Amino acid sequence: MTTSSNFLQPDLEAKVQKELEEIKKEQERELKKESIRKKEGEFYSTYKEDEVYKWFDERSKRTELLKDPSVQSSNQPKYLIKGGNICKGKTDILFYIHSKNSNEKNRKAIRQTYAHPENFKKLTVRIVFILGKGANEEEKSKIIKESEAHKDIVQTDFEDNQRNLSYKVLTFLQWVVDYCSSPVPRYIVKVDDDFFVNPFMLVEEFISEVWEKENFVACHYKENSHVVRTKTSKWNIPESAYPIKDPDVFPKTCSGYTAIFPGDLVPVLRSISVDTPFIPVDDAYLFSVMFEKLDNPQYKQILEGMTLNKDMGLQDYSGNKRLQYMSVSAWGDITEMMNILWKGTMKHLTTLGKQLINEKRLPK
Repeated sequence: MTTSSNFLQPDLEAKVQKELEEIKKEQERELKKESIRKKEGEFYSTYKEDEVYKWFDERSKRTELLKDPSVQSSNQPKYLIKGGNICKGKTDILFYIHSKNSNEKNRKAIRQTYAHPENFKKLTVRIVFILGKGANEEEKSKIIKESEAHKDIVQTDFEDNQRNLSYKVLTFLQWVVDYCSSPVPRYIVKVDDDFFVNPFMLVEEFISEVWEKENFVACHYKENSHVVRTKTSKWNIPESAYPIKDPDVFPKTCSGYTAIFPGDLVPVLRSISVDTPFIPVDDAYLFSVMFEKLDNPQYKQILEGMTLNKDMGLQDYSGNKRLQYMSVSAWGDITEMMNILWKGTMKHLTTLGKQLINEKRLPK
């Protein structure tokens, strides 16, 4: 007679074997990185250009059954600017950026530096700025003109304030399914509009770790983040949306100023959003409440490669050593900061970066 445990044993063994293989691959990646850092002279990379392209071209396709795109969250905002022309053909990297209507300088600096469409010789980079509705007629008019000029803005009809940032998450997830899914972008890089991202370091040191994984995010990872219940706080989360637990925490989440995840995860998260109670803290809404509904979600801590301290970032990009920070706060004079960090990026290109960059973008 065969017991139920006999049926379960092969599945358990396969799961353990898969976890051991992941651990081995992680160790091999860390050893590879260490060997890179020990090289002297030119900023050497053990990766070659051809190897990079398989990270974009050889991702396996997901097969989940998804909800019909017309079935939406009851909180889904309505489009004011659809951004229907942003994705045409394949998209290798999509920079997904939460931006305020008034931050036109930030968007301009981003377009001219790290998210410029011609940064890479072969990889296709696109940007989408997610905005709420304008505060007045002058602001509305400016956003329409900016959108017509650059075709990288998606705007929906919610009031743009701190308590409504999660509407930007819903907007983005629905927009990808509606207008950017033929095919979906290979990788999503969620960024705040006052941060700089080194695109070549992003590919070499971070996408290199994401490409074989599914329910995965690389970010400033946090465990057991306290859930704010103070009603007067802008971070307050009502019990009706997220029931009190013991302890009252988000078990796993990300700080969303820079986070990297596979693009094919977006339609899955959009389906999840339909039945997920709305909470007004965008990072927790996306990376905790929605992510915890995925099958075996994985988080990669990349805090060592990011800094909220702009002075540390400037020191890193102005020095002569291999760069430490892929993501740097550019708070303050955004135009000056972005230009300094972009020049530092050019100065610190690795051997791989020099193969990937479009020659048009090299300093003259």
